[in-house]
Amino acid sequence: MHLKRVEALNWRGLQQVALEDLSEGLNLIIGPNESGKSRLFEAIRYGLLVSSKGNAGPKRQLQSWLGQGSPEVRLEFHYQGQDYSLIKRYLRKNETQLSGAGQRLSGDEAEGQLAQMLGFSTPTLTSKRTLDNEKNRALLGHWPLLWMPQGV
Repeated sequence: MHLKRVEALNWRGLQQVALEDLSEGLNLIIGPNESGKSRLFEAIRYGLLVSSKGNAGPKRQLQSWLGQGSPEVRLEFHYQGQDYSLIKRYLRKNETQLSGAGQRLSGDEAEGQLAQMLGFSTPTLTSKRTLDNEKNRALLGHWPLLWMPQGV
């Protein structure tokens, strides 16, 4: 999977931030402290690993303090010769949409397809607490090691 574009909207103080034309190789994101690098990383992690369903505590913390819109992450990626677009909206009007390869999936169907693309044996997780569960770590394989958030 090659992540090509990332956009976070209404994400913990980030109104709208996008990174485009990401390399298939190494991508470095640099900037001063408190400029949003970790929040953007968090948006990518949520987009790939956390279901849009529910509004548990960790998801409520995603709400931007600068606006009224729902936290949203949009990812564009290339997978097995096809281009895909993923949109996940959290909290109010939560939804997941996955488009690509001539299909447009939503909800659990989109979450399941994304999980399959990432090599999970079950649909994506709903909260950080689930990620800490030993059974779910086994289902995710090595992904949690690659997505260790700052300060853990």
